[in-house]
Amino acid sequence: MRIIEQPYDQWEEFVSHRNEIRTILVGRVPEFNQWIKVVFIGRVSTGELHTAYPDRQLEKRYGGRPWQRQS
Repeated sequence: MRIIEQPYDQWEEFVSHRNEIRTILVGRVPEFNQWIKVVFIGRVSTGELHTAYPDRQLEKRYGGRPWQRQS
């Protein structure tokens, strides 16, 4: 829920073979030391949650470990 409410970054991708827009949200979850990617089919406000998973490729894009725990 934290990532949906306050994403670190977000963008939209068009999936041509399905003729749909997907909204990608990413955020850091320091308690688990991971970046999480959340995918919606459509827009966040009107779309449907498709999947959410840890994505280690995001460490290369946004920075990796170690992270200081936020209080």
